Amino acid sequence: MGKLRNFDKIKWKPFQVREGNISVTNYWTNKEGKKCPVQSHLDIPRYSFFEILKWEPNHYYGKLQEYINDGWEIGFSGDFLQKNHTSIQLSFFTHSPESCYMLAMWKNMDHDEKSPDLEFVGSRPFDLTPEEQLVFMKLAKEGQAHIEKVLHKFNEDEY
Repeated sequence: MGKLRNFDKIKWKPFQVREGNISVTNYWTNKEGKKCPVQSHLDIPRYSFFEILKWEPNHYYGKLQEYINDGWEIGFSGDFLQKNHTSIQLSFFTHSPESCYMLAMWKNMDHDEKSPDLEFVGSRPFDLTPEEQLVFMKLAKEGQAHIEKVLHKFNEDEY
């Protein structure tokens, strides 16, 4: 067992499936509507990091002035609101009426078996409602199938 040679040559494309408040994706959309790869700070090929997310209402969205009126101050080079040793990133107030957190991610994408591992973030998937757990399993299966399809199409000997 080893690693795929030339894994960095795979041309991953943006992928996202969402059902209700659960999604599987390898990108996020910025304020301008541009698709950006998730975890782009990692030294991996673009769009090669896949995650399953849970979405929920962003209770900060549109409430910047309320917080400022309540004594919160803009700090950290204008990127955060601060008050009483607590900080909130300004983008929570302006970027999206929804926020999300990661439930699981795929690891060992470059393994030569071409079947990466789905790794939970702690016990988060177990905290979902029974209906959300069914959606989670469905989307995990769709994400795995997509990833394996891309990996199996890749011929490492062509490089």
